[in-house]
Amino acid sequence: MRFCGNCGTRLPVTSGLLGTAAAASPAISPEKMGAMMGADLLERFRQAGLEAAGQRRNVTVLFVDITGYTALSQRLDPEEVYDIIQQYSRLLASDVYKYEGMVDKFTGDGLMALFGAPIAYENNAERAIRAALDMQTEVVQMAQPVRERVDVELRVRIGLNAGIVIVGSVGSNMLMNYTAIGDTV
Repeated sequence: MRFCGNCGTRLPVTSGLLGTAAAASPAISPEKMGAMMGADLLERFRQAGLEAAGQRRNVTVLFVDITGYTALSQRLDPEEVYDIIQQYSRLLASDVYKYEGMVDKFTGDGLMALFGAPIAYENNAERAIRAALDMQTEVVQMAQPVRERVDVELRVRIGLNAGIVIVGSVGSNMLMNYTAIGDTV
């Protein structure tokens, strides 16, 4: 472990079976983490000199997805569904970025976002709640034309959970994602 199990402070680098802690999980540059964060957040990530290697963090995780997605998919042409999901995804991501969270992944008709990683704030949970409330309001506005056209009620389900996770790059040299792992997720 490279961080204190109690307070999260970085422990000194020691040699071990693989030489050094850095050799066990090399830092990944933010450029290799994908375009899942706003340009401003990516720049602050660089300025902070944060590593993508596993770090213990207290984060708030936000999950959101559409209710009524199956009915929508059955009633519309796939291209129309694609356009709606694109618009919806941009709306959700902008709400995450507005409160300085990071989109961890898109999940088809939803997304997972982190508040508190890679950049931590004292009010991560509040930021996640504000993003969730904005999402609900904006999806109601976006859903009205869809409801009028195909009589499908689009709503979102949002789940939030806060706690300790390990964040870092997970994957292989062919595909690497910065994500959170732990019971909180």
